[in-house]
Amino acid sequence: MNPLLAAGEPMSNGAVVAALAASVFLIALNGFYVAYEFAVVAARRSSFVEGPGSLGPVARAARASLADLSMQLAGAQLGITIASLALGRIGEPAMETIIEAILGETVSEDVARLISYTFSLALFTFLHLVIGEMVPKNIALAAPDATLRWLVVPYRAYLFIFRPIVALLNGIANAGCRLVGIEPRDELMSAHTPSELAAIIRHSQQGGAIDHGDAQLLQGVLGFAERPVREICQPVSDWASVVLGATGHQLKSVAGQSRQKRIIVLDLSGDPLGYVRSRDVLAIPADRMASPVPASFVRQMAVVDGNRPLIEVLRVLRGVKRQLAVIRDNGHEPAVVSIEQLIRALAEPMEDASMQLSHHDGLSLVADSDL
Repeated sequence: MNPLLAAGEPMSNGAVVAALAASVFLIALNGFYVAYEFAVVAARRSSFVEGPGSLGPVARAARASLADLSMQLAGAQLGITIASLALGRIGEPAMETIIEAILGETVSEDVARLISYTFSLALFTFLHLVIGEMVPKNIALAAPDATLRWLVVPYRAYLFIFRPIVALLNGIANAGCRLVGIEPRDELMSAHTPSELAAIIRHSQQGGAIDHGDAQLLQGVLGFAERPVREICQPVSDWASVVLGATGHQLKSVAGQSRQKRIIVLDLSGDPLGYVRSRDVLAIPADRMASPVPASFVRQMAVVDGNRPLIEVLRVLRGVKRQLAVIRDNGHEPAVVSIEQLIRALAEPMEDASMQLSHHDGLSLVADSDL
């Protein structure tokens, strides 16, 4: 039936042509929304932030869209829904009219109506699914950055007009998410875990995109990021230490015998409280050497769990500007790790990779000389 005419009235030839032309436009419009929806999700933000492609109004519009992803997707979904419904309302009746005219008197009216309806539904479902959905989806996934550059300006013009409606619908959807305990986001979280990055490096090496030595180096650094700190920490008994209240003479004696840069200060139960730098002992006045070391000389240590990755412990030490951390591990005695040990743990895989690369290239380079 013609949706623009009264029930039972046949569509005129002009109305059929107009409806078919509108159907082509609606399929293209649906493809526009689908392509934008996939492009704005798959595009890399870095492509619009760095390099010559980051300049100009298109790049600014793309950055704004990538930072407002929830609204962008809501607008695309609204457009897809309206285009799909309009296509079914306009295109199918026009095609039914054509099929019924072709069948003429060869079949009964009811059979003609059934055949025309079935054929029209199948045809427009195919066109909508393939031309209006799959083709633009594949184009957007194959070249998301370029697709977003082409579509972002007209799409933002559309969203500017319909923003109040889209914002209302998106707000209702967000409220529904919060009811089930999910907080909506406006941007994608695209960070990879160290394990995922290691897999990417491994596949890139196998495909020849990354040299063997470079891959070993990168995997060593990622291994450092995942390695728990308990693997490199040392028991407190392995460190030079004094009990709280030790005198300057005692500290000087321990520092001279151990030749360590830092002396751990323990409480009466043997639990580490802090540390004193060996060079600070030299600042104690001679007439105070026989007295307990002032509390201002004892520096606090960071306290971390033994399960924490090395990269996090290194970040903690840098953040609090300390050189030692106490490792608390359930079922184990307290241990200590220094910032030098953390850096050495990072340097070891780098050194191994450099040695392998040097050997592979036939060079006589010694990795230690570069560290």
